[in-house]
Amino acid sequence: MYMIILNAYDDVQEFPIIPTKRVGGEIYIEFTNETTKDVFSFKAVINYEDLDLLYVGTDGLLGTLKENTFYNVKVYFIQTLETIYLDRAFCTNQPKETFSINDGEYNFPNIDNNNYITI
Repeated sequence: MYMIILNAYDDVQEFPIIPTKRVGGEIYIEFTNETTKDVFSFKAVINYEDLDLLYVGTDGLLGTLKENTFYNVKVYFIQTLETIYLDRAFCTNQPKETFSINDGEYNFPNIDNNNYITI
């Protein structure tokens, strides 16, 4: 799919996943900060299901995730600790609709210098 984009100031986060097993029990979402290795675990809320896609969310993330930070995301069954989904997330304060990893950076234009002028 794509990398999960989270907003540092949203208390409730929701994102789609495709679990490796059918969800039939209580699941948790674990965020691990790639830089500091801090781990945050939250009970997942299953908002809705669309074919194989499962929309999960968490409550209470406000103040836990830091802006401009990457997180490893792990979704697992709490009873067996079996992992059903792994991904990577990036926390930003840019709106999700207009988010660009290149925001604020100059992109070099694609210039073709192989033009020849013959007279």
